[in-house]
Amino acid sequence: MAITPRFTRTAAIVAVGAVSAFGLAACSSGDSGDSGASGEPITIEYLHRLPDGEGMTPASEIVDRWNAEHPDIQVKATKFDGKSSDMILKLETDVKAGNGPCLAQTGYSEVPQLFVKGLLQDVADEAKKYEDDFSAGAFS
Repeated sequence: MAITPRFTRTAAIVAVGAVSAFGLAACSSGDSGDSGASGEPITIEYLHRLPDGEGMTPASEIVDRWNAEHPDIQVKATKFDGKSSDMILKLETDVKAGNGPCLAQTGYSEVPQLFVKGLLQDVADEAKKYEDDFSAGAFS
C-alpha cells in the first residue's frame, strides 16, 4: 500500500494539531527526547477514543501507515473504549504516577478540566515552527 502525499499531509496536520493542543505532562516515554540521538526510534504514546465505524479509517491503520513511513518516530496508539469522564480519570491517575501518554485526543469540552488538573503541557512554542504548514484558522 503506497502512502499518498495527501495522507502524509493529513497525518502531519493531525499530529501537529494533537501535539499543540494536547501534549500531556509526565509523558511515560520520558527518555524519548534522547532516543533519537542514540539511534533508537522515538516512541510517542497516544491515547484516543476515536470510533472505528463502518466506512471510517481506524486509527490503528493510520498509525501503522505513519510508523511504516517514519521509522525514527514511532506512534503507539491505545484506544480507550470508556466514557470521556473515565478517560480523564485515567489520564489524571497515569500522569500523577509518571506513566501518562505523551498525547491524548480529547474533546474541547475536556480541555478546561485537564488544564485545571495540571495535566496539560504547553507545546505552543514547538508547534509555532510548523505554522506555515497550516491555514490561519486550522493553526489557531
